[in-house]
Amino acid sequence: MLLQPSPGSTVDGSDWLVRVRRGTISSIGSFLLALLLGAVVFLALGANPVSSYQAILSGALGGGGSLGETLNIWTPFVLTGLAALIPFRAGLWNAGGDGQLYAGAVGGILIGLTFTTLPGPLLALVIVLGAAAAGSLWALIPAVLKISTGASEIIVTLLLNFTAVLLADYVITGPWAEGFSATTRQIPSSAQVGSWVPGTNVGVGEVTALICALGVFLLIQRTRFGFALKMFGSNRGAAQLAGLSLARTTLAAFGIGGALAGLSGGILIVSIHHALVTGMSNNYGFIGIAATLLAGLNPLWLLPAAFLFSVLTVGSNNLTATVGIDPSAGLIVEAVFVVLLMALGVLRLRLWQGGTQSL
Repeated sequence: MLLQPSPGSTVDGSDWLVRVRRGTISSIGSFLLALLLGAVVFLALGANPVSSYQAILSGALGGGGSLGETLNIWTPFVLTGLAALIPFRAGLWNAGGDGQLYAGAVGGILIGLTFTTLPGPLLALVIVLGAAAAGSLWALIPAVLKISTGASEIIVTLLLNFTAVLLADYVITGPWAEGFSATTRQIPSSAQVGSWVPGTNVGVGEVTALICALGVFLLIQRTRFGFALKMFGSNRGAAQLAGLSLARTTLAAFGIGGALAGLSGGILIVSIHHALVTGMSNNYGFIGIAATLLAGLNPLWLLPAAFLFSVLTVGSNNLTATVGIDPSAGLIVEAVFVVLLMALGVLRLRLWQGGTQSL
């Protein structure tokens, strides 16, 4: 993780390097501790820890399309992680990545099933842009409530997750249902984006995630908006004295973040499922939060952090066939890792909000 002195800071380069080392050691330490606790779980279940971890790696990175599946999950991890990262840097919490993903998926499938006469490539583009817009609008609800009433954005975004899931379930089983299946009707085949790598679903989603991570990095480092995020995160009073608007920054942070989460819902529709399906997001938003905390709120470091969680998620499905234990045992490792990283990440975020460091 890369830590930088906050604007106007008098911290010298040696102190900055010390913080870099401490942050890196803390992250590695939490990961090793999670692996150790996971080994205890495997032993308790009668499985060899080394064989179990080898099964996870082969299940996520081996043949048979497993690497493609890992990258498919990596995409929403990155995009929902970015959705949380931007508000985090202003000292705001966006815990609604899942809800914004579902809102985007609902908006995207509405467009896909309505404008069926559009040329396929144009329809696919409109679907993902519409999904981004829907996710952004959904994220603006907690932002507006926080500005106007002082409501906790954490509570509102969490509640909106459930609301969005219920909305998705309604359209899946109601007006857009595909018979008795747990899915809506599919978008036209001409709008279904194919794989860019033969034998996998790897393609537009992964490229989009890379571009978005780079774009957010430049947004934070090179724009007035990025400076406003840093100022409000490090010293809210000083930011307001400098003439920066907290209301505009809050709206922009949630609006852009929600658009990225909604974009992931649109990508899942055009490139993976080709419809809105039940359980489309398997806690992607919450894992995205953990990944962005592991990355130290750095968009570029989020890419490998999200990949680590993707490996743990997909590789756990290989445990039954290889070592004879339920895949949920492997997910315990991920859960322990999430808890450790959340605890460590919250501590870092508080330090950052207190102005002692800028992430």
